[in-house]
Amino acid sequence: QAVNGITVTYELPSGFVYLGEAPGTPPPDEISPPYYIWRNIDLAASGGHSISFLLEAPFKKVDVTSRATASSAPQPDICIPKNETKIKVRRGVSLRKRPNPTEIGPFGLVEYTLEVQNLTGAPVSNVRVTDTLPYGFQYVDHVSGPDPVSLSPLVWVVPNLGAAGSGTDKTTIKFRVRSFALLGYQYNELQGTSPSVYVTYTQNYYDDVKLLVVSGIGLYKTVAPSQTIAGQSVVYTITLFNGSDTDIQNIRLTDTLPSGFTFLEMLDGPAPASTSPLVWEITDKLKKQNSLKLVFRAATDDQLLSGTYYNQVTGSAEKAVSPFDPVVVPETGDTAPVTVEGIPTVERSKTVWPENVMAGQQVTYTITLYNDTGSPQTLRLTDTLPPSVTYVALLPPSRPPVITSPVVVWDGLSIADNETVTLRFVAQVDRYARTGTYYNTLDTRTGSFVLPSLRTAPLGVTELPRVDAQVSVDDGQLWVNEGDTLFYTIAYTNANDAGVTLENVVLTATIQPANYLLGGGTGWMPVSTNVFTYPVGTLPPGGTGSVQFRVDVSSTVPPEVWTVTNTVQIGYHVTGTIIEEDRSNNVA
Repeated sequence: QAVNGITVTYELPSGFVYLGEAPGTPPPDEISPPYYIWRNIDLAASGGHSISFLLEAPFKKVDVTSRATASSAPQPDICIPKNETKIKVRRGVSLRKRPNPTEIGPFGLVEYTLEVQNLTGAPVSNVRVTDTLPYGFQYVDHVSGPDPVSLSPLVWVVPNLGAAGSGTDKTTIKFRVRSFALLGYQYNELQGTSPSVYVTYTQNYYDDVKLLVVSGIGLYKTVAPSQTIAGQSVVYTITLFNGSDTDIQNIRLTDTLPSGFTFLEMLDGPAPASTSPLVWEITDKLKKQNSLKLVFRAATDDQLLSGTYYNQVTGSAEKAVSPFDPVVVPETGDTAPVTVEGIPTVERSKTVWPENVMAGQQVTYTITLYNDTGSPQTLRLTDTLPPSVTYVALLPPSRPPVITSPVVVWDGLSIADNETVTLRFVAQVDRYARTGTYYNTLDTRTGSFVLPSLRTAPLGVTELPRVDAQVSVDDGQLWVNEGDTLFYTIAYTNANDAGVTLENVVLTATIQPANYLLGGGTGWMPVSTNVFTYPVGTLPPGGTGSVQFRVDVSSTVPPEVWTVTNTVQIGYHVTGTIIEEDRSNNVA
């Protein structure tokens, strides 16, 4: 019979955004979030009606349930079952970025933390992240994590990410940039790509990434060239920007040159009042929105140790209007790094044994340090293990690290002159690791300078064979009546390119509600009243098949029972160690 005056109510899942109707669907008659309601729908006998609309999903890591109900006010005796549909979340790689600090003055230094995290159940390789800095911002230097492969544009490549929850599913990159004179909130735009999965922002990305640039004084320093040989000179440029709302005066700037660097001459700007320490005292006013530049040449000692040397500049000033209050001149912090090729410092090497392994095996890393400087040294050693490789245990008599995750760190590591120190530890290669060569990064700081990073200890990994057993189920129906019979078509396949044959393949069907359903079919064997198995047997690579499963619905189903479900799982056995590529499609 026909059913008239139907009201359909759709409950929008939490976090989703209703974007509008698809062509052919009228707008809802009522919107009372999270409910969207269509009224006065008429159905002819055996007829149907579709309501189609578009939703925007939030950033979620779990599947969600979509619900709809319907009723007919003119015919209240007609039972229309409610609908619950699982919306499966397609997990990928997330990008998150945060500044520190979150508020800064013009031309201030900010350290960004960029996190690239794999949310899928399998490893992901070759994630490429392009970072478009806010207008006028400039990249300064790398703090930790992988180095950028390009500075213009700013690009990182993460070669491997372990499966979600593996401990190697996230790569963290820290780097510093210099802000610009534009005031207000500044936002970054990241773009990520991967050959195998999609890359997206975290849910609160724009709240996390925003940086507030406020009016004030900006102080920064640059150097050219940034790499030199001990004994040669470099040119430093100090810039003081008055981004405040008044002129400033009585400016005093102090430049702490690195040890082994000596002031030579001014190239632009007033001469310093003192060269040891290096101090400028500027009595002239610096008008608002104007800059003061000091450009000078400095010599490097020909006996400098090889390493990276940083500067620090501090300053003070006052407003040029009564009552001449002091203004805050922010310190630069470590800035203007110069990498010097000088006399030998601490020699470092790292090896791995064995050099080639299968995914899932363990390896032993050996770090060897030799002090050739002529004096005792105290080191901070940071060992960044490759993705998909995790620290397991120290091998005696090595000195213990202070941190073992996410990087391995030795701090306060004392080495006498001409002493050799050996550090050995065991690491685990994730069984989901992909085929490739995995490198370590060894960073060392001694005293006030940083030794060049070492990309070392190449480890060849061969991935385990992968299979992808898949199952799907369909009965071709959206609703069912009491006394009906449902015929499910269950399709299965061995979708893998590793040449692995699946043995003892078994399908398991579970039907609900058990008390009102009777299942079975040719070849199906009951395990319990609502669980049945079907032995497929051997399934070669690329092999597919299908089987029918019958479900009889009782003629007396209580009104509180709304839905019939049939959950099917595929199980199998293989010879040797393999990886299941995607467990989510083992169940349908």
